[in-house]
Amino acid sequence: MMINSIQNIIDREISSADALELLIDQGHINIAVFVPSENYKIIYASRTFLSEAGIALGEVQKCLDDGMHGIHPDDVEKVKDFLQKALEREVTVDIRRISEKSGAIIWLRCKAFPAGFAENKNAVAVIIRNITADVTIEEDMRCRNERYKIYEITTPAVLFEYNPSEDKMIFSSGSGNGITQTVLSDYMDKFKTSPLVHPEDRDRFIAALLSACDAPVTATLEYRSMVIGGSYTWCRTYYSSLADDSGKVTAVFGRIQDIGTEIAQKRELLRKAELDPLTGLYNRASFESHVRSAMDKVREREKLFFAVADIDDFKLFNDRYGHSTGDRVLTTISSLMEKYFSGEITGRFGGDEFMMFTAATDLNSVHEKLLKLADEAYIEVDGENIRVNLSIGAFITSDKSVSYEQLFESADRVMYKAKNSGKNTVIVENQG
Repeated sequence: MMINSIQNIIDREISSADALELLIDQGHINIAVFVPSENYKIIYASRTFLSEAGIALGEVQKCLDDGMHGIHPDDVEKVKDFLQKALEREVTVDIRRISEKSGAIIWLRCKAFPAGFAENKNAVAVIIRNITADVTIEEDMRCRNERYKIYEITTPAVLFEYNPSEDKMIFSSGSGNGITQTVLSDYMDKFKTSPLVHPEDRDRFIAALLSACDAPVTATLEYRSMVIGGSYTWCRTYYSSLADDSGKVTAVFGRIQDIGTEIAQKRELLRKAELDPLTGLYNRASFESHVRSAMDKVREREKLFFAVADIDDFKLFNDRYGHSTGDRVLTTISSLMEKYFSGEITGRFGGDEFMMFTAATDLNSVHEKLLKLADEAYIEVDGENIRVNLSIGAFITSDKSVSYEQLFESADRVMYKAKNSGKNTVIVENQG
């Protein structure tokens, strides 16, 4: 398909026409000349104009004969008005074309101005730029901003944006009344004494923020903060840093969510998993874990105290009074242990055996508490107080190198010594 050349629409005596057309082609000038009075006919179009406008080779002649061919129906009248105005002055407008090949919308920014040539005095030159990508990005950003606004208003979380170059933090939270923003300047300096993050979590928080400012990163962090609600609560922050083309971080964005309830629920589940369901004391595994942890923190002058208590003739309670009474016996002993050893580590080994661990410089009071526990072990059955006999063995040592297994075995051995000496006895063996 031959497209009209510049030579055909300007004065044929101008020798520079060939040079002008070469300049248009080589300079990739997206230009066409319309004649509004002749069905908006295109009397000239550069090759790059056709390419930029998304005009396929097969529809070139249609576009030349009818300048409105392929224009979005909703924009046809706007284009006609645009070309008419351009007969008198320069005009700019954005229009849409429909790609004949794919049906996609092509956005064009058009600048038109009077350009009468030779026999075509009423002509308009139009220079176009394909702005489809720009429009798509702008629309996407507009939608993102709208979604962001709705999210800010409706989410119970707090959003933040930190600008490293300005050292400025912006917190945003939404409510029924709109979006509230708090701007903190000189954030890093103020953060050193700020109560916003719990002192025990401050170093982890600032290390995470500095890392996000150093290089692009996407991560989460859990810590205690009073950003939400005005008092310390556990928060989870999802954050991501944005960098420019050079890799320099320009902003850190994040979402702070209150997970206080979630943490409490997890702790409750963990607590229940650690506890014996009947007595509420630590089960065997969790008791051992807590004792091992406590042994690692024992101070130099403190001694280790490990006690094992066994209910004498427990089977008789079940056989004579039933298993529900047997359960009452177990809960009675556990209640007494909680009463006298609330600050120590207590647990149920299993069956009718209980354990207690503590570390202190003076263990005489602990011994006395064991005696009181044994003395108060009664249950009421049918209006009668029934004695619950206990054989209790305790082992004391100042040897910090002793293992958990050695402690337990020593206390268990002393407990059997008490049982073999006639039961209902408390024996404490002090290794020194």
